[in-house]
Amino acid sequence: MQFSNIDLDNNEEKNFRQLLDILDLDYRQDSKYYDWILSFKSKTKIVNGRIITLDLSWLELHNIPENFLKGLKSVTSLRLDSNPNIKLEKGCFDTNPQLEKLSLRFCSLTEFPKHAFTSVSNIQDLDISNNPIHVMTENSFLKLSNIKSLDISGTKVSELQPYCFEGLGYLTTLSLKDNDLKSIHGDSFQGLISLEILDLRNNDIYQLSKDAFSGLPKLVELRLDNNDISMLENTIFTQLPRIECISLVNNKITSLSRVFSNLNFLTRLDLDTNLIDKIRQFNFSSSPRLKHILLQSNLIKDIELSAFDDLLDLELINIQNNPLEGEQVLQLPSQALFNYHPLIETLTPDEIYKYVVRYHKNTRFVDQVLLSKKISDKTIAFLRLLGYESKY
Repeated sequence: MQFSNIDLDNNEEKNFRQLLDILDLDYRQDSKYYDWILSFKSKTKIVNGRIITLDLSWLELHNIPENFLKGLKSVTSLRLDSNPNIKLEKGCFDTNPQLEKLSLRFCSLTEFPKHAFTSVSNIQDLDISNNPIHVMTENSFLKLSNIKSLDISGTKVSELQPYCFEGLGYLTTLSLKDNDLKSIHGDSFQGLISLEILDLRNNDIYQLSKDAFSGLPKLVELRLDNNDISMLENTIFTQLPRIECISLVNNKITSLSRVFSNLNFLTRLDLDTNLIDKIRQFNFSSSPRLKHILLQSNLIKDIELSAFDDLLDLELINIQNNPLEGEQVLQLPSQALFNYHPLIETLTPDEIYKYVVRYHKNTRFVDQVLLSKKISDKTIAFLRLLGYESKY
């Protein structure tokens, strides 16, 4: 076993031994607990003889009593992960105002242990992921008003009760991915006035109420990948005045309608792997800052090209793996990422020349023509006049 190369000062050593005694762990030097907690293999961090990060994971702890950290005044980060039979006594974290980060992953908690916080806490980063909590109830976080990052992923949560995040006015990042949520109702996120990132990936969400995201004035990024969403209200995202990125990869959306219109700050929209079959002129109207539109692996057969006319900042449209056919694909803007090779292979050299003359502004098409062995000398000569060089 390797030990930390930074020794504890005498007072910290005394307090650390006292902690092990309180937790019913062997506090003797060279005991397996002492060795593990201070070893390089744990995440315990010591600075200037004081414990800053304390890793008590994988120790089969059964009870965390009140005031258990009372002697270790420098601990700002505490890990209690993978202690599946742990019991948190009332107010056990109350006497450590310096504690800013707390992790309780894989502790078999069946409900959020709000009783462990009976006075206002300074914790800013809380991870309770991978516990079978199931339901987030109202007022769970009233004593945790300083949290900025909250991870509730993998907790089998199937219901968010109204106002369950009330009091988290400083929260900027919330992860609810890998859960069993089926619907999001209004008032679920009320009070999260500072939230910037909301992660709802890998759930079973099929229903979003029209005010599902009300009360989130600073939300910048919304992740809804890998759910069962088939329909969205036209105004569902207009409640998010600062939204920049929306990701809905691998859902069942069939129509865009005006869902992504009138979003003044939207720059990235990811709709890969859905069931969208048409792009209409109004689909992105009044969303002038869109830079990336990802539509790969849908069922798109028809595109009204005017849909992109007002997107002056547009850099990429990924439209690959869609059943577009004929000249329509050649009329796509130059920002479109599309595999033109199957089309090129069906054309004769004379047809290739005709299309290159007509659609030479589609630089991605031209680049793929230049890779084709079917390119004619006439086409090469024309493209050289435009500054292109053949690969053959």
